[in-house]
Amino acid sequence: MRVVLTELSQSKIPMLKIGILSLASFIKKHGHTPILLDLSLSLKTGLNQKSFIEEASKRILGQKPGIIGFSTMCDSLPSAILVAKQCKKTAPHIPIIFGGVDVSFEDKKIIELFKDIDIIVRGEGEITLLEILSSTEEKRPLKNILGITYRNKNNIIANPDRPLIKNLDTLPLPDFSLVSNLKKYKRIQIEAGRGCPYQCTYCSTCKMWRRHFRIKSPERLLREMRLAYKVFKKNKILELHLIHDNILTNRKWAERFLSLAGKQNFSWTCDARLNSLDKRLLEKLKKAGCTSIFIGLESGSAKIQKRIKKGLDLDSFPKIAEAAQKNSIFLSLSLMLGLPAETEKDINKTLMLALKSKFHTPLSTIQLNLFSLLKGTDLYKQARKKSSMLKFSRLGLPPTLTGSHAEKHLIKKHPELFSYYFYYKNSRLDPKFLQKTGIIFTFLCEFFPATTLLIMQNYSLPPFCLSQKIVPFFDAKNISWRIPLKDQVTFKHYLPIYKEFLFHCFGSFPSDIKEMLIHEETFQKAFFAKKTIKKKEDKFNYSSIPRLCNGVYIKAYTYNLHKTIKSLSGYNRTINKEPIYLLYKQENIFFPFPLSRNCYKLLSRCNGKRSINRIVNEFKDSMTKANKNSLLRVFQSFHKNGIIKAVPETDKNK
Repeated sequence: MRVVLTELSQSKIPMLKIGILSLASFIKKHGHTPILLDLSLSLKTGLNQKSFIEEASKRILGQKPGIIGFSTMCDSLPSAILVAKQCKKTAPHIPIIFGGVDVSFEDKKIIELFKDIDIIVRGEGEITLLEILSSTEEKRPLKNILGITYRNKNNIIANPDRPLIKNLDTLPLPDFSLVSNLKKYKRIQIEAGRGCPYQCTYCSTCKMWRRHFRIKSPERLLREMRLAYKVFKKNKILELHLIHDNILTNRKWAERFLSLAGKQNFSWTCDARLNSLDKRLLEKLKKAGCTSIFIGLESGSAKIQKRIKKGLDLDSFPKIAEAAQKNSIFLSLSLMLGLPAETEKDINKTLMLALKSKFHTPLSTIQLNLFSLLKGTDLYKQARKKSSMLKFSRLGLPPTLTGSHAEKHLIKKHPELFSYYFYYKNSRLDPKFLQKTGIIFTFLCEFFPATTLLIMQNYSLPPFCLSQKIVPFFDAKNISWRIPLKDQVTFKHYLPIYKEFLFHCFGSFPSDIKEMLIHEETFQKAFFAKKTIKKKEDKFNYSSIPRLCNGVYIKAYTYNLHKTIKSLSGYNRTINKEPIYLLYKQENIFFPFPLSRNCYKLLSRCNGKRSINRIVNEFKDSMTKANKNSLLRVFQSFHKNGIIKAVPETDKNK
């Protein structure tokens, strides 16, 4: 049978998803013809959002499928239902199947409400989909297929659950020949395993896989990684992300895999639980090619950790973060605001953990998300009993996939099915305020962590109280609240109003805080600056007229900011009033390069107006020990390292 399999996503970076590729590879092995359609990629590269539903339907039906399958997630379910409805309207004879976490827990309700969906696959899909295709092709009834919910005339039938696949190595290797537009993808998912042994109350993964931890053998996983590298070797950027919520849970497996991976030349990322990491393992991860780890910290409060059954030892975080930093492993840290039973005190601990994490691991990225109810979770079930959901309101964050009126109407009409778009009721804390607090503190953590901590210390302001000042100020300026990203657009969007807020609220604050603000702003400007393209120059001699390269800044400070920042990681403010000279350059991703006073004086004269000969003569007069040749060598070193460049002949008279 010809089967169209499609998945929608709001990811801004095109990523080849492993879920439907695994399904497609499996049914192809058994003689069927799968067609993969990445409608999200189409949306980014041509489809108009207003006409997305109709155009997506045309593209699906244009493949002349015998069956249509949608793989859904919480953010894609509404749009998938609308696309399915349009497909059914045009071709009512084609069966439509939905699968994925978000439909596995409200299967009967979804089938009952949406007549255009014929079958829902609950849980693991490979064997189930194959049996559906065989039954459809041979026109046999569905009653003996495990793991499905379906409509039989006017009756909705839920067959028993299907046992999970015991050995994931028995699945076929991903067949990348099924993927069109391979060059569009820069990130690729490789499935390492399925299932999580923990029981966090906010997470649907443990429910989806019944807390049954499974992982592919190290040898099999490496085969898939080698295959991906071979297929995508023409791509200039290739990032492999190993999919498994807790890939390092089995220490024996992890040691074996890392030992084998260390013999390859792979670069990859993964997800891990904090308590599975230690200094020794991080060293091995580095040698094996791991560049980034996603860690869900969720809350800085021990009380909340216990209530949501996360149970992390947060005291271990600083040492683990510093070990990751030492091994140049990037951490992506996820935290939530607005969890049930959370108080202002708990919020303060979470925000402080987010801020201080930047001092332990400057390479980290912080996610401060508003808590969302996910179907199937313990918290979702509790909320349904208490009717603890508010009206549809997301401030546009995250937006619906298409932004269409039909999609928004669908979400408002069925809050229990689209809980991702609703807030959890908390009588103590306003969810809209918490969402804006998360946005603001994501910005502050990313760009101004030291300035923020100094302000809070100087004015005895806990994080929550600071947010109570800054959020209304931003609202009064009618700012467009945008999803915080680690990019120049976000930096420029919030920076002017943030600086205005500081001077409006605190007036003339202490000089050490002013200098820290200047330092962190300059650091980001250097990071985002366009890199100078180095041109071949025949000579760099006494007649050359030097100036600083693009994105290179030098600053003199009266406070030793380096020592101050180090002290902030322990929240013990140490102010060292001693001069420090710093050079900012894109390559300095941790901290600006400290300069000697004399180097600073030399570079400060490189303004594109004086020749090296003139600068050397001026400098020699103030330093009797300096000689002309040694100073020229210093300039040549600056030039070689991309700090200064010679003004072109054509610009000398400007």
